[in-house]
Amino acid sequence: MPRTENARFYMLYFQEPGLAEAEFGRDPRTTLRNLLFAGSGNGVALARAAQASGGPSENFAMVPNGGESLRGSSAPAALPSWITEKDIDFYGEEFRLSQHRSKL
Repeated sequence: MPRTENARFYMLYFQEPGLAEAEFGRDPRTTLRNLLFAGSGNGVALARAAQASGGPSENFAMVPNGGESLRGSSAPAALPSWITEKDIDFYGEEFRLSQHRSKL
């Protein structure tokens, strides 16, 4: 698994106990919304178009040292047809409930 002076492979980030959970838990709904979009064909196409026009190149597989992995690119105001705000609400609430249950 790659590791550089400035970043590490995302799987190494996820192996650090509690790190990803804490990041995700700060704002599960927004995190889910952004990650689902960024990892979709829609998000990848948007990132490629931005890069082709001279925009920044994101490497989703690498997490900057001291940085976060789950931020993802910001999803647009209007989501693609394959996911709804209601879906995002459901999954965000399920995460919140799972965190609550794990503390009991």
